[in-house]
Amino acid sequence: MLVLAFALQTPIVVPIYAAYGDPVGGGEDAPATSDQNRFVVWYGEAHAKGPVKLKVQTPSGNGHTLTVIVNKVTKTAMAADGVADFGSFDVEAGPVRVAARMDQTPGPAIDGLEATGDVRWNMSKRLNAASVHLRWPTEKGSDIRWFYNEATMITDPLWSYTMACGFARGYFGMQVNSPKERRIIFSVWDSGTEAVSRDKVADDNRVQLVMKGGNVLADSFGNEGTGGHSHLVLPWKTGQFVRFLVGCKPDGDKTLYAGYYMAPGDTSWRLVAAFRAPKDGGPLRDLYSFSENFGGDNGFRWRESAYGNGWIGLADGSWKPLTEAKFTTDGHGRTERWDFDAFVKDGRFHLRHGGFASGTAKYGDVLTLPKAAKRPKFDLPTLP
Repeated sequence: MLVLAFALQTPIVVPIYAAYGDPVGGGEDAPATSDQNRFVVWYGEAHAKGPVKLKVQTPSGNGHTLTVIVNKVTKTAMAADGVADFGSFDVEAGPVRVAARMDQTPGPAIDGLEATGDVRWNMSKRLNAASVHLRWPTEKGSDIRWFYNEATMITDPLWSYTMACGFARGYFGMQVNSPKERRIIFSVWDSGTEAVSRDKVADDNRVQLVMKGGNVLADSFGNEGTGGHSHLVLPWKTGQFVRFLVGCKPDGDKTLYAGYYMAPGDTSWRLVAAFRAPKDGGPLRDLYSFSENFGGDNGFRWRESAYGNGWIGLADGSWKPLTEAKFTTDGHGRTERWDFDAFVKDGRFHLRHGGFASGTAKYGDVLTLPKAAKRPKFDLPTLP
């Protein structure tokens, strides 16, 4: 069900659950509140320049004053009969930010935003930005043993995960997991259908840790499928490409998958971890990359990542460049959010999402590099 809402001449109510807390002074994870120290913030996008009429619902706030800031214009109004009427604001085409607060502490609750104008509003309870993907097509039946890719975060808001090397059994990339900590993450899924608790996964369905690199934490994960997880705390830098390499070694009905990285300035591969996946026995397949806002409360922030110089290595020793990618989004992007984009720039594939500004890419669009980059020179590591 599409939950985007358009306010033209008929007012609509944008609910409080679709609002964010103003990050100023409260941290990006602060909830939406309604006192003089905090703003409740709604986001939308105007299709064209024009007026937008706004009222803030506050049934218990009669006689209280409220302040609203629409983009950079500030107005104050008093609540009466359950609403504070702020009249009309002239907005330009593009993102619209409406921040409201009570001018008293403690203040009565703000219940919603009543809007009239040519604006579509985020109406979703899910506040994180839609996930966006690049699907790398390969020839059917390819015996792929190596997947090499380079990735960088161009912007790096908290709770961002840029995944460079995804495949049917796992994923490998870098994450901003706290204001002070960044990680390289490599994970491989178990077999079976358990989606939540690894305690329910039978031994013969569990991936097994074979080896891990120095200072790497290896454990397990659940709630998104289950499997083996490993991560390394690494202060990678925004704007610098980190090099990722996944190797695989089929062995009967199992496959070993190993993740290696090379940070800027490194000249050799460093192992994150190697896992043996049961009920597999095949090569690398279903290759993809993505950008994710996994934390939730700062989905209003614009994220951009770049991926490039991707290559696959086949069992016969040959290498093929990844010069084409299919753009997709998760269900959140297909039904609730519109703020995402994908494009090619300076020989790299770029993904953007968040920020409530629409892009030009559509689900299923195929992006192509004008030509392949030169394959980087490096020695392949020996798989465990």
